Amino acid sequence: MNESMLVYFGVAALVMRLGTALYLSGMCRAKNAGGAMFRIVADLLVTIIAVWAVGDALFSGDKGLLFGWSRTDPALAMIIAVTLIATGIIVGAASERSRFLPMMLVAAVTAAVVVPLGWRWAWGWMNRDMGFIDIGGASFTHCAGAVIGLVAIKFVGPRLGKYNHDGSSNVVPGHNIPLAAAGVLIAAIGFFPYILGCAAMRGDTSASRIVADALCAAAAGGLAGMLLGWFRFSPGDTYLTYCGFLGGLVAVSGCAGRIDTLAAVAIGAVAGVLVPVMSIKLELQFKMDDPSAKVAIHGVGGALGTLAAGLSLTGHGVLGRIEQVGHQLLGLLVITALAAAIGTVTFFILTRVTVLHLREADEFDGVDLSEHDLNSYPDFQQTMIKSYHLRES
Repeated sequence: MNESMLVYFGVAALVMRLGTALYLSGMCRAKNAGGAMFRIVADLLVTIIAVWAVGDALFSGDKGLLFGWSRTDPALAMIIAVTLIATGIIVGAASERSRFLPMMLVAAVTAAVVVPLGWRWAWGWMNRDMGFIDIGGASFTHCAGAVIGLVAIKFVGPRLGKYNHDGSSNVVPGHNIPLAAAGVLIAAIGFFPYILGCAAMRGDTSASRIVADALCAAAAGGLAGMLLGWFRFSPGDTYLTYCGFLGGLVAVSGCAGRIDTLAAVAIGAVAGVLVPVMSIKLELQFKMDDPSAKVAIHGVGGALGTLAAGLSLTGHGVLGRIEQVGHQLLGLLVITALAAAIGTVTFFILTRVTVLHLREADEFDGVDLSEHDLNSYPDFQQTMIKSYHLRES
């Protein structure tokens, strides 16, 4: 596949950023909607500069590319497209209560170091020495981003009013579920050029098979999440359906094009159950406040996709596939350890030089007003500062 086609795939994959922005904005409360979308846009700007300055050189191993990149390297477009996903996970996981600048700094570190280095390892020595398989970044993008997102949640803390003193949890519904649904569909549209571009970089050009696998996995994941919600809560649970749908897409990213559609359906269905269940457990059992379930979607889906890639190995029999799953697990642990270490160090340093969580008064007013001086819905929201007395104190 020629360079121009890879660039087209990379540009088309930017549609995922639009889907992410809409989904996150819809899942946030009205007082945080504009700030959530703005942060996804700002995150995009930071990401591109971080990849230009450091990420491309770290990925290629060419120090001469610092503060620049090779004009003849077709990987450029896909490096940018992939890092967009990981940084969006982190920004979304700590939304509605985190301060703007620290989250942008974390996004820069992730885009400049974590994803390029993880990508280089996965497609370099891990593939050469262990036969590690990861077509579309299930490990070095999705899992790595989810791990840092989990670290962000731990350091930033939950939203005010999310958890009670007795340990119980309160539902904090998003302000615009139709907007979130549109984001899910748009993100799915952008997923296809993204996975096609990654596969093409690996020399796999079976586009129709890749698309078929992704479609089947996404549909199976969404249906599994819908059925889970039906039996556990109520018919047509939108939250679990969207989690299952996106989880199925993420899970198939590790092996799309190397499996048949029956296996894709199975992987998607498993993701469609595990992702919603883990999102509930993270919220209720582990007290990890993630408004958009991004950690569960990308963490569980990415881990499942990485391990499932080992089962896609052909010509090695049952024992050979089991051995490959072991190699996949080892590679996954290496990459998640990298993300956890860099993410923890980054947040630890930030806690020593700044404050990560908004002040109570600022969180009460909302990110839109306190951080970005805007009002997303001026015709329907009060424009006065409700917590003025808290600010004065």
